[in-house]
Amino acid sequence: MEKVNNEDRLNAIAVELQSLFIEFENIYKDSLEKMNKMTEEIDEKLSSDEENE
Repeated sequence: MEKVNNEDRLNAIAVELQSLFIEFENIYKDSLEKMNKMTEEIDEKLSSDEENE
């Protein structure tokens, strides 16, 4: 009986870890997208500034 309980606990922990990993992965991807967009905006601004000089 105790073995089943431990297996159930481990399975529940595994499911929670998988969920957290997916959440972390999504946050990471969103952060990369935002960072890339900001980099593009900065590059465009710098290019525009150079053209105006």
